[in-house]
Amino acid sequence: NLRTLIEDTYEKNKGRRSNIIAHSMGNLYMIQFFKSVDSSWKRKYIKRYIAISGVFGGSVKSLRALVSGEIESIPRVLVDANAVRAFQRSFRAYTGFFHVKSFGMTQSR
Repeated sequence: NLRTLIEDTYEKNKGRRSNIIAHSMGNLYMIQFFKSVDSSWKRKYIKRYIAISGVFGGSVKSLRALVSGEIESIPRVLVDANAVRAFQRSFRAYTGFFHVKSFGMTQSR
């Protein structure tokens, strides 16, 4: 688990705190992780957290794909956009890409 990894790294490096770098969806994972530990733990083990291309505000590409069925990497002549749209809408995980507070909604857990 991540908490144990960070604690073990701290011990093996003689008390040096960790720099956490997360990319894309990894940032959402890190935010949930940071919510699960108290402030004193973070002060002791984490030096800094760097977010690269985090999807904190949702993902516009996901919304476009869900609405239109368009996938940038696949030419429309190869795949029917309506079929892709129906397929994509069957995934519950897509709602995680939306900044639902902007729409006045809350996500169920």
